[in-house]
Amino acid sequence: MDNITHSLAGMLVAEAACQWRGESRQRVRATAYLVSALANNLPDLDIVYSWAMGPQPLGNLLHHRGHTHTLLLALPGAWFLASLFWQWLSKREAGLGMPQKQLIFGVSLLGVLMHLLMDFGNNYGVHPFWPLSARWFYGDSIFIIEPTWWAIAIPLVAAWLERRWLKVVLWSLLVAVLLVCWFVPFVLPASRFALLALTAVSFAVVRAGSQRQRLAYAFGGCLAVAALFASSSALARAELRRATISAFPALDVHDVALTPMPANPTCWEGLVAGEQVRRAPRIFSGNHGDLA
Repeated sequence: MDNITHSLAGMLVAEAACQWRGESRQRVRATAYLVSALANNLPDLDIVYSWAMGPQPLGNLLHHRGHTHTLLLALPGAWFLASLFWQWLSKREAGLGMPQKQLIFGVSLLGVLMHLLMDFGNNYGVHPFWPLSARWFYGDSIFIIEPTWWAIAIPLVAAWLERRWLKVVLWSLLVAVLLVCWFVPFVLPASRFALLALTAVSFAVVRAGSQRQRLAYAFGGCLAVAALFASSSALARAELRRATISAFPALDVHDVALTPMPANPTCWEGLVAGEQVRRAPRIFSGNHGDLA
């Protein structure tokens, strides 16, 4: 997923954790927000070196979602990140104890796991269990930038933030993505109006909903979007495989890669990988026309 979506997911988790813990101190909450957002982006540190890896010019594509997208490195990285911020926070905020430490370390560790899970949803995939297993896992169910998640999350996260400039940045990003969706041809008019309606619903929840209702809407809405695209992906995969076998009966289908259009679970791009199977020749014997 894109880094804005990862950051939004981290901030939603931080708000939920702070509410669950009953944490009201602004510095602790801000630190939890920052740690969670950074941890949700931590595995993408491979962009620091992947551009220089060979073979060129495809080294970046080959090594992105590589070592840092594994549990072997992601979990220790999250622990190190939380340790740095806990040391900084404990020197500036009095009266901190184990509940606050668990909050900071919890959102950090959960953040890298969420990053791997969200990246799994794309057709690019992840291989989190390296070096025990080099197998890649592909969700093939969500576009790399899914604007419906932005329309759900940004109005709520912006309402929770204290810094005005952060609110402006988030709303500017949402307006920008809505404008882009309005003018690019691969986003259908129905999807454009649906995004506007979803943004309006999110804004209404911010204005009228309680804190718990806002969180329930945010997580429920995001999970519903993921479930909708995942179920549509399964249907699209079955249909593409059926159509491929029908059109190319001699093709042995090895894999099907799928990606949806943004905000549109009914339209998919697919790539079929297979091998042409040589048919055994027909052998005739006996009377003319008898097939042996």
